[in-house]
Amino acid sequence: MKLREVVLAFDETTGRVTAVGDLEETRAADKASEILDYLRGGEGTLTQADINDAVSGSRNAISQALGQLVKLGLVALSGDGRRGSPFLYSVRN
Repeated sequence: MKLREVVLAFDETTGRVTAVGDLEETRAADKASEILDYLRGGEGTLTQADINDAVSGSRNAISQALGQLVKLGLVALSGDGRRGSPFLYSVRN
């Protein structure tokens, strides 16, 4: 059985340690604002490969962040996700 990696936070005032969340989810959330900034400065729609090249971090975290942004309605997704018609991402107006 594989254990999940968890992000912990230390409260200096109380001296307590609390679980903030799953490591991959936390990384994805951190990437979301960076991705939005990049998309806002980009030219129209961008592929995930373009975003992977421009945003630091693991591809998994970037992919999860893009999925979250699409689910929240902040980013539009188009394309079929296939060769010749890759997924394209753009900021919703």
